[in-house]
Amino acid sequence: MNLDIGPISRSTTVDFVDLVPNLHAAFAAHAEATWHEWTGFLDLFYISMGQSEPKGGISVSTNLQELFFEFGGTYRLPPVSLGYAGSLTFEPLVGVRFMWVDASLGFPNQKVSDSGSVIDPMVGGRIVWHITDTWSVWFRGDVGGFDISDNQSKLTYNLLGGVEWRFVSWASALVGFRYLNIDLEKGSGARRFEADIEMFGPFLAVNFYF
Repeated sequence: MNLDIGPISRSTTVDFVDLVPNLHAAFAAHAEATWHEWTGFLDLFYISMGQSEPKGGISVSTNLQELFFEFGGTYRLPPVSLGYAGSLTFEPLVGVRFMWVDASLGFPNQKVSDSGSVIDPMVGGRIVWHITDTWSVWFRGDVGGFDISDNQSKLTYNLLGGVEWRFVSWASALVGFRYLNIDLEKGSGARRFEADIEMFGPFLAVNFYF
């Protein structure tokens, strides 16, 4: 992450293996409702983390909170048959993503903090390779923000994909990987708040079907 709060800047990296001791809290959930070819979705993601490390002989702390809430819809196009290899489906996607970022930078005799929020339009799509009735491989990508105004991010990329195993009719297990890049800028001068954050890593999940 690269953070700018007023005149103070900070760049730091938290490796995946170091995430747990630096993590305060995290939560993620996703829900979908389908009617014929149309699907509406809601997605929620929250993370709070902090890090202290020596810089130039002094201790520097960085604390970050991020909240993402998105909703939108997809439309499933007719499937493409791959013969014995299953079939492919593609769903164009449109939606809205709300993002809130709160950051604080601490030094021995000084601490600064600020936050910013944006509401981004987003467009993208989802492709699913249905290998069998129980196994599938899927990928979703979207981009939002476009720096339309001060109420949007400069640009946000969201990419994720994985493998799904439907082990019973009402539940499935997923393993995947997600990449999220945020470029957010609010205000100017002493009130400038800029966050350029890149997050990526594996995830495990369980889907329940109703």
